[in-house]
Amino acid sequence: MLRGFVYPRIKGILTAISKKAANLGIRPNHLTFGGLGLSFVAAAIYASGHFFFGGIFTLAAGACDMLDGALARLEAKTSSFGAFLDSTIDRYSDFILFSGILIHYGIRGRVGIQVLILVVMLGSLLTSYTKARSESLVTPCDVGMIERPERIIILAAGSLFGLLIPALWFLAIASHLTVIQRILHVRRQMRKKP
Repeated sequence: MLRGFVYPRIKGILTAISKKAANLGIRPNHLTFGGLGLSFVAAAIYASGHFFFGGIFTLAAGACDMLDGALARLEAKTSSFGAFLDSTIDRYSDFILFSGILIHYGIRGRVGIQVLILVVMLGSLLTSYTKARSESLVTPCDVGMIERPERIIILAAGSLFGLLIPALWFLAIASHLTVIQRILHVRRQMRKKP
């Protein structure tokens, strides 16, 4: 997954930005809710059909999501509740982003694309749900093709380069393949239990 590959390479940059944010009095929850606000802006822009600018605000929202955790670690303010809140807000942000795109195509009567977006939204929710449920039952669940960072980057890239519909197709397929991978992972782990 992208987080495991990219994060170690950008950790220094995130730490430097987090230090500047801390000096300005910005707290992790400010970034969490700031990302949610940017998702609302991105959704409104998507709904109006300005995909390029929607992609820019999607990236900005994703940056807030990466920085809130980095800032919490820097200030030694990580907590179970903070992780829970961050994950919950991420689900709202995902729903809001894809809803903006759904509204755009709904206004234009593109039912097929609306269905595709609903499939992506379901895959997005199930990707996080299967991980949370797995970890509550048996084991950490860091398997699968795609998680939220990948979703955000693919959605933003598709928006910026005029490839939104291919990006949505990729997200629909990859998200549900991730769900299947996690189901199989949980089954293997549960079979190992005495």
